[in-house]
Amino acid sequence: MQNQIKYLMLVLIGFSFSAWGSSLQISPLRIDLNAKQRIEIVTLTNRDDEPLNLQLGIKRWRQSNGNDSYSDTHEILVTPPIIRIAPNKQQIIRVGLIRSADFSQELSYRLYVTEIPGRQISPQAGGEVRIISRIGIPIFVNANVDATAKINWRWQAKKQGQNLYVSLNNLGNQHIKILGLLVKTSVDSEAFISNQEVRYVLPKQMIAWILPLPNIAKNSTSFLIEANTNKGWLSTTVTT
Repeated sequence: MQNQIKYLMLVLIGFSFSAWGSSLQISPLRIDLNAKQRIEIVTLTNRDDEPLNLQLGIKRWRQSNGNDSYSDTHEILVTPPIIRIAPNKQQIIRVGLIRSADFSQELSYRLYVTEIPGRQISPQAGGEVRIISRIGIPIFVNANVDATAKINWRWQAKKQGQNLYVSLNNLGNQHIKILGLLVKTSVDSEAFISNQEVRYVLPKQMIAWILPLPNIAKNSTSFLIEANTNKGWLSTTVTT
């Protein structure tokens, strides 16, 4: 549409990357807090030749039936909440835990870094797309700084028509980060499914994949699932 500015919200969550192309760099890209370590310093670097205006906020992160949900919270604070980073300069922010740690289970949040547009697009620039970037950095409040995480997983699989439905139940008290998923018919066979989607499973939650079955595996009733995770490789055989 002529003379209309279009805004595109780009949400980038959970990956190791330099945001805004190479203009904004954030370190670290994951924040861990606990009862003893209640404050984390995060460094934001503007690699661009233009000033960068950012708004910062915290959301509580939960899961239900494999779906993520976010809500306002005052359990963690970020300061300052609005910053302006000069070209080729750095800004330090602090993320602080206000509430008490839950000693039975890890808590999860996200630090959202959202661009505040600093320049207006002229009405003559009809059809130009304005990119407003937003990044969600995971924050985890560890259950117990002195305790080893309870590692307890359960894979399930069943056929649904021409698809394989695979689910992972996290029965432990810390999250699992899935970096890749392979499905085979046996240990020595080639993987007929390779899923490289990065996903999180929060404590006491479940996520699922619906994976199309190739012809070579449609008659199989036993599947070997191998997952690359932040806890190492998980391997199990499931029957349908």
